Amino acid sequence: MAFIPHTEADVAAMLAAIGVARIEDLFDEVPAELRVKSLSGVPEALNEMEIGRLMSERARSDGIALSFLGAGAYEHHIPAAVWALTTRGEFYSAYTPYQAEASQGTLQLIYEFQSMMTRLTGMEVANASMYDGASATAEAALMAVRANRKSKSARILMPLTLHPHYRRVAVTTAATDRTATTRGETDMGKRHFVRRKDTCQPMTQAGDDAGVTRLAGLVDAAR
Repeated sequence: MAFIPHTEADVAAMLAAIGVARIEDLFDEVPAELRVKSLSGVPEALNEMEIGRLMSERARSDGIALSFLGAGAYEHHIPAAVWALTTRGEFYSAYTPYQAEASQGTLQLIYEFQSMMTRLTGMEVANASMYDGASATAEAALMAVRANRKSKSARILMPLTLHPHYRRVAVTTAATDRTATTRGETDMGKRHFVRRKDTCQPMTQAGDDAGVTRLAGLVDAAR
């Protein structure tokens, strides 16, 4: 197992339930002369992050090709406890918690996150209860058009740096609505959206398909 969440008290309770005093008693059938007391040449124990780094360093001796397939999400240390928690049934899916009485903790977390994001970004609306990034992009485009009634345009300006899967879902969703999407109209040098008079709202991604957050000048361009 990558992560064993048993405390010393848990272990003691389990040993007491099966009637043994210590874990070593479970192996009493193995003759003492066959048991290894210590291993020569084995260094002192390392924590999880340290052993991960050591194995990565040794793996590099085989050569690692530079890859950009991550689309902005690249390798970094993820503690084993994270995998153990996120793969639990109640967290495995991003399915919207309809039963408030059974999902009060999740609902509270979503509320706190949305409140924090509105304070950090200064935006009026934030939503943390979407299924995935692609559908969230599509819903954001539709909401922008519906909420911005002062604009006669239904065009959303989408940068080339937007994840291609997100763009496809947004374009497909927009086809069922009056919303139009325009792609590729960004100035990479000045890092802001090209102004268009017939644009309802610009869209951005943090970080984008290249793993970069391009927000400089975006607010001014949007205004």
